Amino acid sequence: IKFDLVIIVDTIEHIKKKEALGVISRAKRLLNRGGELVIITPNYNSIWAVLEGILDKLSIVPKFAGKQHLSKFDKQSLSTAFIRTGFSQIKVSSFNLFSFLLPFKSLNLILLRLELKFLGSSGCLIYISGKNI
Repeated sequence: IKFDLVIIVDTIEHIKKKEALGVISRAKRLLNRGGELVIITPNYNSIWAVLEGILDKLSIVPKFAGKQHLSKFDKQSLSTAFIRTGFSQIKVSSFNLFSFLLPFKSLNLILLRLELKFLGSSGCLIYISGKNI
């Protein structure tokens, strides 16, 4: 079975980096020619790294570093993984700098739109897509 689209959200950071790179490779093999892989994962070249460290120190959530999040990616490292795996037409961006902190959906969406327009490269989450050409 082959697919036109494979989406992986908040998953690859929970496995070791070598395994995460294997997931990207296996996902490519599941795609039809022209199919697209989309991955969303924390951006460790953003304020997320600081927030995660604070949460770990305060122990108000289960520990992230080395326990929940075993792989850390930024836009460059994830782009490199896509290139090495043979993806083309790669698009990478980030979002959710502060908008995820707002409890009201309508306010969250307004702030998210502003973030995407003015702060597109520094969000806490990476969005990457690539085509299997």
